[in-house]
Amino acid sequence: MSLQIAQEKYDLASHLLTVTFPIIKDPKLFISICQNILEGVVLLDSENSMITELSTINELYLKSPMAFRRKDMFIICDEEFDLEPLTENRINAFLHRFKELLTIYNCTIR
Repeated sequence: MSLQIAQEKYDLASHLLTVTFPIIKDPKLFISICQNILEGVVLLDSENSMITELSTINELYLKSPMAFRRKDMFIICDEEFDLEPLTENRINAFLHRFKELLTIYNCTIR
């Protein structure tokens, strides 16, 4: 059951990145994509290193006094105004790692 939900989270994140983002070109979608990847990875492996990275991004965004678009990036600022950029390449790397994790779990279950 959790594998099926994780697959749905992957499909949604993949669709947002590969279909929706190229059409609307709004880097704010990166936050939603990260959240879907995080939820899916947590369902598969609660000790995966991606969880720490994605949780940090999510928490930073929720506590951020400011977040904005700059060209093809989404920038999140913390209280000291240190910048955390989210780019299409970085999100694509998270999605690729999530796909690899799904592949491993699909092989293990069968």
